[in-house]
Amino acid sequence: MKKIANLFIWVVFVNLVVPTFSSAANITARVDHQSMVYGESFELTLQADSAVENPPDFSLLKRDFKIIDVRKSAATTWHLTLQGKRIGIFSVPMIYFGKDRSQAIRVAVKPVLKKSSTRYNDKPIILEVEANVKETWVQSQILYTVRLMQNIKLTNIALGTVTTNDPDAIIEKLGATGKYEKMIAGTPYLVSEIRYAVFPQHSGELIFEPVLLQARISAAASRALLNQFMEQGRTKTVRSRKISIKVKPKPAHIKTHTWIPSNDLLLVEEWSTGREKIRVGEPLTRTITVAASGISGTQLPDIKLTTVNGIKQYSAPPTTEDERSGQGIVGAKKIRITVIAAKEGRFIFPAITLPWWNTVTGKQEIARLNETVIETSGAAAVKVQDRPPSAGSTRHENKPPPTAPLQPDNKPWAWISLALAAAWLTTLLLFIRKSRADKNKANSTLLTPDTDLRALEKAVLTAAKAQQAPHCKDALLSWAQARWPQIPCNNLAGIARLCTNDLGQEILALNAQLYANEPGEWSGSRLASAFHHFKRQNSPCGKRHLQPKLEPLFKNR
Repeated sequence: MKKIANLFIWVVFVNLVVPTFSSAANITARVDHQSMVYGESFELTLQADSAVENPPDFSLLKRDFKIIDVRKSAATTWHLTLQGKRIGIFSVPMIYFGKDRSQAIRVAVKPVLKKSSTRYNDKPIILEVEANVKETWVQSQILYTVRLMQNIKLTNIALGTVTTNDPDAIIEKLGATGKYEKMIAGTPYLVSEIRYAVFPQHSGELIFEPVLLQARISAAASRALLNQFMEQGRTKTVRSRKISIKVKPKPAHIKTHTWIPSNDLLLVEEWSTGREKIRVGEPLTRTITVAASGISGTQLPDIKLTTVNGIKQYSAPPTTEDERSGQGIVGAKKIRITVIAAKEGRFIFPAITLPWWNTVTGKQEIARLNETVIETSGAAAVKVQDRPPSAGSTRHENKPPPTAPLQPDNKPWAWISLALAAAWLTTLLLFIRKSRADKNKANSTLLTPDTDLRALEKAVLTAAKAQQAPHCKDALLSWAQARWPQIPCNNLAGIARLCTNDLGQEILALNAQLYANEPGEWSGSRLASAFHHFKRQNSPCGKRHLQPKLEPLFKNR
């Protein structure tokens, strides 16, 4: 069970994370159940995260499986109803879409049970429920399955809601896992399943109340079967059994804010470019992702970043995503950080740790990102004003001509003049030193924000021209935070309102591309052009408020 959970979270994790950094389609394959008796059918679902190179090639399936039906529910999703040709353990092969392909899945086809072993006594309608665990931890995921089995045709099927004795339990419908045929004691049944993810919020005994189903017998059913219901067309009600699960409390030594019950948890990072020999002032993107099985992305904690001396970090608001399937919920939380080196050198980003509770082993574990090292080279392109004359040159220019040695004199004016000259020279040296320090401070304080802003603007243009919509969004958020520090800019719609019509419309088009159910074509080049025009026009929508630069203490003559 642990291996299956690990495999599943890795497959879903790749589906959630890898598309950000790869242009090839990632194709996920899954089956509604991996064990069936001979004669039963099962459903294979193939889902691509983007357009595939070629239509799928199903020819390899025909060796061990009979293809009963093929349906396409979306532009990149295929559903196949399959049936094993013989008893044994088989591999659903990789399905090729040109160069893209899915992963293989193992399934087992078992012999048909003898008729005497059945407990259903040839009932025409069977409503069965089951949970994937007998005991679990508070707030952890329970998979609850409602299964309708019928050997007569039904219409107007209405299934009641799933309820428990925990009034605060979170119950999320994962949807139907498909239909298939099942042999029960030699009798074929059509099976329909609906699965739910249930998260108990209190410890103790969790009771699932019986589920009710109402249906009408179709006129196409045989008279022999209709006799069991007294009359044709009558609405019948079927009730499932009640089941209970033991819910264990959170261990006392675990802090509430670190309580993350999950089957498996991954903590990874990705960088937009290599981490060696990065140019000073050049932005790069660091993406940290937490993905966990059996928990929603909104329940995952935020990652706390540590300040690195010499590195400026601009983080976009975290994004969450949930992948729902018959195997449950896999949640992910991503945080994207724009990283800009302010000076040359070698920098270490400290390790990141995240404690979580393994519901399989019943122990606390620590997910860890090891420390990351980046190296920067080159210098920021900052124009520095000419320095004032050095103390040494000033001292040389004001040096008095040599004079004859002073002869002892009883008059005090000579000593007074010497003391005044020394005091004047000391004052001049201190003034020059202070002027140089003030000028260097002004350069570092006043020029750095402009340098950072230029780097963030370059990041926006680079992502837009490369058609990288997620990176372009993150770069825009970081740029807006730097340009309008007094105005909260947490989403693209808010940034669009601050900009001119052309740039605002292109930002809204980017937003639609990222969040539409069926994204269309997005032109990053148009956004780049509008962004460049916005910079040149110095739009009145709001200029970054910087203090005016100080006049230089020493002007060139």
